[in-house]
Amino acid sequence: MRARLLMVPLIAVAFTACDEKALQMAKDVGKVLNAYQAQLERRIAAEQSAYTQQAQIEAEAAREQALSNLEQERLERSRGLALDILSGKQDVARWREPIRDYAKVDYSIQHDFLK
Repeated sequence: MRARLLMVPLIAVAFTACDEKALQMAKDVGKVLNAYQAQLERRIAAEQSAYTQQAQIEAEAAREQALSNLEQERLERSRGLALDILSGKQDVARWREPIRDYAKVDYSIQHDFLK
């Protein structure tokens, strides 16, 4: 019986040592997880920055494409108008109407980009 009574404190000391190891291990895991979280936050910030830059590049490319399309449209309309006037299909005094039509298209596209 006495031997059993002596075993109880020894077992308690052993469990205390295990608890301390478990606490230390939990602290170490906490440090690792905090470092990992910080690393993930940096990666997320870098990715968000890259996506923002890419979105700006794509928006600028879309704007440049639209402006290029407007320029091409303007050239085609002006050539067509000039040919129509030279061939007599279009009265010289009525040149404003085709230009007004193009101006409406140009305004609409430019307005959409400025929104």
